[in-house]
Amino acid sequence: MDLYNYLYNLVKQIPPGRVSTYTHLALALGDKRAKRAVKETLDAFHDSTPIPWHRVIEDNGKIEGKKKKHLLQQENIPIHKTAIQKYKEIVFHDFTTTYPLKTLRKKQLLLQRFLILKDAFTTLDIIGGVDVSYQGRDAHAAYVAMDYHTHALVATKTIQMKTDFPYIPTYLTYRELPIIKHLMKNITPPSLLLLDGHGISHPHHFGLASHLGVVLDIPSIGIAKNLLCGTVSLQNAKHDFAPLIHQGKKVGWALWPHGTQKPIFVSPGHKVSLPTSLGIAKKMCQYRIPEPLRKAHLLTQKKK
Repeated sequence: MDLYNYLYNLVKQIPPGRVSTYTHLALALGDKRAKRAVKETLDAFHDSTPIPWHRVIEDNGKIEGKKKKHLLQQENIPIHKTAIQKYKEIVFHDFTTTYPLKTLRKKQLLLQRFLILKDAFTTLDIIGGVDVSYQGRDAHAAYVAMDYHTHALVATKTIQMKTDFPYIPTYLTYRELPIIKHLMKNITPPSLLLLDGHGISHPHHFGLASHLGVVLDIPSIGIAKNLLCGTVSLQNAKHDFAPLIHQGKKVGWALWPHGTQKPIFVSPGHKVSLPTSLGIAKKMCQYRIPEPLRKAHLLTQKKK
């Protein structure tokens, strides 16, 4: 869905002489986690937009920027220095909304029922890697396929397209799934796909690698640079890896390839077991990031 457009229509509901907050808009979208995305999206607006972006303020009534202050004063909103006086009296939060993020979360949890966390592949010959980089709303995506045994390069593909969904923690799938599905069109499916994101090491145990693996019906592993949830069980560390524990369950691994200082976080996506996800990630690492993903990332940077 076009969440940007949905957000714009919410902002248009704020009447003259009233203000709302980034948090109220995030809640109208369906999840307070969207606050940062709301702020970054509206902060990018300029004078020419028909959207009343200036009517959205911080939760404490603070105003950022002289232009926003000037536009609010034109609507007779009382301001003292950089804050609206008695702003709680004029805050608007009665949005007409269907809470789209709540709907997307329900769909995510319904798909989770089809998740398979055991090795459900017959051969392991070609490993694919997908990376998506962004420049504003332009998405640059790349696919790299490599031989699992020799690490020889087998195939590459790149695309560029607009994204209609901002980055919101735990909703990465809805930003990248349309892009990756388009990227994977007319590609011979690899034995397994590595994705720049989490698998089951996710607050809902269904991150990008799991979601996409189920939708495309392909074995997948999530490789993430940052921890999204859980803790690394260092007391159970073995040489270059340690279990990742969330809600009392092992959901992945922290891996320090070749003695790197910063770990990567490996977790099964779909049709792959915990031990196998670690083994494949280790085998495909020449540097810190598994080679198919590293090469795919380099391709996205060239296309910017």
